[in-house]
Amino acid sequence: MVLTLALCFSLRFSACILLPQEASDSSAYITLGKNIAAHSNYSLDGTTPYAYRAPGYPFFLSVFYKCGFNNPAILRMANAGIDTATCLILLTMITMIGGSFATMLLAGLLFTCHPILIASTTFILSETWATFILILSLFWCVNALQNKKIASFVLAGMCFAATILVKPSFIAAPLTIVIATLIFRRDLFLRALLLALVCFALLTPWSIRNYQAFNSFIPMSSQSGLQLWVGSAKEYDGLYHDDMRKEIQRVQATLPPGTIGFHHVDNVLRKEALTRIMADPIGYTGFYLSKMIPFWLRIPGEQALLTGRKNLGIAIRGYHYLVLLMAIGGMAIGLKKKKLRTVSLFFLMMIAYTTVIHILLGSLPRFYIPILPIVILFAALGASNRFKV
Repeated sequence: MVLTLALCFSLRFSACILLPQEASDSSAYITLGKNIAAHSNYSLDGTTPYAYRAPGYPFFLSVFYKCGFNNPAILRMANAGIDTATCLILLTMITMIGGSFATMLLAGLLFTCHPILIASTTFILSETWATFILILSLFWCVNALQNKKIASFVLAGMCFAATILVKPSFIAAPLTIVIATLIFRRDLFLRALLLALVCFALLTPWSIRNYQAFNSFIPMSSQSGLQLWVGSAKEYDGLYHDDMRKEIQRVQATLPPGTIGFHHVDNVLRKEALTRIMADPIGYTGFYLSKMIPFWLRIPGEQALLTGRKNLGIAIRGYHYLVLLMAIGGMAIGLKKKKLRTVSLFFLMMIAYTTVIHILLGSLPRFYIPILPIVILFAALGASNRFKV
């Protein structure tokens, strides 16, 4: 395990130093983090309240800025360390559920060498941090399933709250856990309900802050309407597109002069999206289903990483698609083995949740990264049982 973790960190550290990447969202995260560190104010300009992005990742960045670490290279190196910690949690979780040494070893190698996970650490984006907290949340869920202790459910709820503060799309994930216990482990239903209550209680202060700042109910961030609009935009294939700026400007032009806060635009876009979905629910059901497989087949950061690098693109896609195929076999094995059935069902529900929520909303390929370690777990389970290693 030590060698696997050392290799995991080394590959990511090297990629961060040799191939640092930039993304359009990075500048906003950096500005928010610096303003939190300098003014203790969640704002892009240092004064005007902001709610377009969730606060988790900017607050994480602010810790580095507060300590004087302003070099982006340090933030990327921190990503390398965080992703290595995620690998450690994943391997520990495999041991916890009774996975074989071969499964743990294969999972470690698949995680360590997965080009998408390595590449994600080279960006100053929230995915690496979100992956760590989500896998930590699932670690405590597995722990809670096994020992049934209230403390484990509380810790899982706390971790899910942190996950949602980084990635608001996981806001209903605790309810998925509650539903899963109601279906598979009714003896733990009340404790799973406690998990959800702890999670939402911890999120309440941020919702109150948003209400005080904007006089509107904004649970986490003010872009859920935008994402729903993009996800239902058949003319864009339900994906983000540069022309979305024109749509935003169109809505802004209809608002009274001096209107402050993107949530006003967000509300209009949400109403438009719901109107067209309700006008053709059957058609949109088929449209959303058509997005399911492409969601998993697209490569995060492909424009930045793969443009002009055909052979690299073939290698990355080949690796990723092989992991997905292996994972399908692992899912079948997990459901077949009695000792793994319950935890496999929980993991499958989380994969299903991640898929469904991001085909309903406007999605980018990187949005599946937080749950990718669980896919790798299934891939390792499938390979280790297929080849009897």
